[in-house]
Amino acid sequence: MLKFAKAVVDSMGGITAARPASSPALPVRINVATLGRFAAVVAQLALVLFAIYQFKIEEQSGFTRILGLVFTGFVIHAWLPVNARLPFFFGLTLTGIYLVFGLVNAVWLIGLSLGLILLAHLPIDYRARIALIVVAGAGLTVMMAGYYTTSWSTAILPILGSMFMFRMALYLYDMRNEKKPATLFERLSYFFQLPNIVFPFYPIVDYITFRRTYYDRDAYEIYQKGVLWMLRGVIHLLMYRVVYYYFTPAVEDIQGLGGVVLFIVSAYLLYLRVSGLFHLIVGLMCLFGFNLPETHKRYFLASSFNDYWRRINIYWKDFMMKLFFYPVYMRVRNWGNIPALVFSTVVVFACTWLLHSYQWFWLQGDFPLTTVDGVYWGVLGVLVAINSVWESVSGTKKGKSLSKKGWTLRGALKLSLKTVSTFVFLGLMWSFWSSDSVSEWVSVMKQAGTSGAGEWLLLLGGLAGLYVVLVVLDVLEAKGWSPFFEERGMSFTTVASRTGLMALVLVGVGMPQVYERAGEDAA
Repeated sequence: MLKFAKAVVDSMGGITAARPASSPALPVRINVATLGRFAAVVAQLALVLFAIYQFKIEEQSGFTRILGLVFTGFVIHAWLPVNARLPFFFGLTLTGIYLVFGLVNAVWLIGLSLGLILLAHLPIDYRARIALIVVAGAGLTVMMAGYYTTSWSTAILPILGSMFMFRMALYLYDMRNEKKPATLFERLSYFFQLPNIVFPFYPIVDYITFRRTYYDRDAYEIYQKGVLWMLRGVIHLLMYRVVYYYFTPAVEDIQGLGGVVLFIVSAYLLYLRVSGLFHLIVGLMCLFGFNLPETHKRYFLASSFNDYWRRINIYWKDFMMKLFFYPVYMRVRNWGNIPALVFSTVVVFACTWLLHSYQWFWLQGDFPLTTVDGVYWGVLGVLVAINSVWESVSGTKKGKSLSKKGWTLRGALKLSLKTVSTFVFLGLMWSFWSSDSVSEWVSVMKQAGTSGAGEWLLLLGGLAGLYVVLVVLDVLEAKGWSPFFEERGMSFTTVASRTGLMALVLVGVGMPQVYERAGEDAA
């Protein structure tokens, strides 16, 4: 038995808490510059966390209950020796689990999680380990479906599912190809991520990326990026509230072309909730050295269906490409590039449809397979496949940006037209996906036919105005005058001062003494 236990521990990297091989040495040097940057980050973080508390951001999920833990944990973590940081982060997550779920439920959540991780490291055949994990998952599925009652609260199951339903697949996939085995606390921290205990809807963090980006640049640049992204997430979530409460019409109230347009645009804009949550989550992870990449990239400015797929929920796209597209493509590449490309893309979107329902099951307890979902993912998959074939044949470069070398006015006009067209079509798709049924969406769209020529001309004028704005935006980007606040290429002082100012304004606006003077509607 002792040999068996030792084999399990050794397979997890032993009990050492040594610094991961992928991260640089991080000596703690106390000097004026370091203290100044630390004070700047702490001040900004305090403002952002106060704004979260002030506006009750994700209060129902329990996020506001761990704000003090996040702040205190960051302050301590930033001055710890590097070898102690991952163990501290793991301990901080366990403390958060206790604060959110209480002792009994915390013990069960932690115990079940450790059990699943141990199954992945049993010194037996790889396929046998996968089979055992599937059996364990089936047992938890029975509990989630309500067929078996427990002495502990099933409220921990969505969190448990969020921690393992996709991350375990990536972990098992990458673990076989590890060039340098991870340490014990790297493995534990990958599953026990602090934001995950209050956010069951969580980005699919890649295991290799998680390890590779840990303190892969200057620590305070990572912390500063984290605070900025958290602030960006708060702003997205506040924008979502405005759209949801004031601009999303009830289906029965939609009349005329104006109501239909509002229905379409608001449906697309409601995605701000997802991008806001993911910015908040990844930003918080950056505070503890995990320099994770962005999860979204100006998705409203997508200029094609492939561009949209690359910009929106980037972690999901990378997950699907890694576990589905490339393995399938490699198996059927002898069909020829175009057939293999089309088939692999269709498989990806079919699996995306099923996996979204699977994710919904672990979050809500039911497994929806609706016609609306099927049509949405089917149409999007076909369009992405067609777009991929066109790019492959024409040699179009991936990852177009609004600013690029060789800029021309003709190119800006063409790109802006494609962006407006893509936005309109995706808005229609999102309005369809948000409808309860196909018939409901069709009945809403029919309302546009009740409007006269005046409203249609007004709509065309609005689209023309949007087109002009995008052209101007492209011109500004080409000249280096980007209206977007990106931390890359800016000094620490510049990013810190801008972030601090925005956070201070947000906190000020959220004070009753300020907003009550603006009138009842604004308040």
